[in-house]
Amino acid sequence: MTQHLPEHAVPAQRHPGLDPGSILFPIILFLCLIVSPKPAYSFERIISLKPNITEILFALGVGDQVVGVTQFCDYPAQVKSLPKVADYINVNVEKVLTLHPDLILTSEENSSKKDILFLMQQGLRVEQLNFQTLNDIRASFLKLGMLLGKAEVGGKIVNEMEQRLHQLKDKAGRVKPLKAMLVVGHRPLVVVGSGNFFNEACDYVGLINVFGNSKLPYPRVDSELILLKAPEIIFYLYMGSEDSLDPDFGPGLQNVPAIKNKRVYKVPISLLRASSRVVQGYEYLWNLAHGDHSLQ
Repeated sequence: MTQHLPEHAVPAQRHPGLDPGSILFPIILFLCLIVSPKPAYSFERIISLKPNITEILFALGVGDQVVGVTQFCDYPAQVKSLPKVADYINVNVEKVLTLHPDLILTSEENSSKKDILFLMQQGLRVEQLNFQTLNDIRASFLKLGMLLGKAEVGGKIVNEMEQRLHQLKDKAGRVKPLKAMLVVGHRPLVVVGSGNFFNEACDYVGLINVFGNSKLPYPRVDSELILLKAPEIIFYLYMGSEDSLDPDFGPGLQNVPAIKNKRVYKVPISLLRASSRVVQGYEYLWNLAHGDHSLQ
C-alpha cells in the first residue's frame, strides 16, 4: 500500500489556552475574531486546495462561490463536478490561473510551497490555514467565517462542535479506556503519534493511544514494537481505494489482543477530515470501540 500521510503531517503552531475547558477559551476566541483579516464579503471565485477546506466552505454556505477543488474533494456531493486543480500536495497552477480566482485557500501542512509561492507572485490572494489540532480546526473555521462574511455561521458551527465533543468526553470518562493503535499507512507501517487531532480523538473516544507519547506526529513502527505495546483495538485509517486492502502489520502478531480478538477496524480517513465533520468521525470511532450499549 502506498503510504499517504494525513493533511497535517508537519508540526504546526500551537494555540496555548485555546481549550474549550479553559476559562481563557472565550477570551482567546474573541481575540481570534477581532484580529482576523477585515471581512471582504466580495470573494466570488474561490479555489480550495484541501478537501477539508472545501467541506468548511460549504458548511459556511459559500459553496456556490467555489470554482476549483482537489481531486480528493468528495463532500458534499456537488463538489465532484467542480474543476480539479490539485492533488494533496501539488497544484496545477496553469489550470488555477484559467479559473481566475479571487481567493485561494490552502493549508500550511503538505502544500507545495513552490506552487503556493508561484500563485502569490501572480498577484493572487492566497490564505494558508492550519488544521493540525482541534484548536487549529476551531481557529481556522472562525477565521474563514470572518474572512467570508460568515462569522456568525462559523461561530454557531464551532459551538455545536464543542457541545458534541463535551458529550463524547463525558461518556469517555465513564468507560474503561482501551489501548489503541491508529494506523495511517503500512509498507512502511506508520501510526498516529502526538500533536494531532487523531491522537486527541482518544481523549473523546475512551482510548489510550499506545504511541501517543511519541515525539513524532506520525512515527514509523515495527511488529516488535506493536507486540510490546499490545493494543486492544486497532483502527486502520485508509484513503480512497485502499479499502480493498487488508492491513498487514507484520509477522508474529497473532497474540496481540486487537488481532487475536478480531478488533481491527478499517475506517475511511475522510470521516476524520479537519472540518466540522471531525466530531462525526470521533462518534464513529466511539461506536466501534464501545458501542451504544457500553454505558448500560
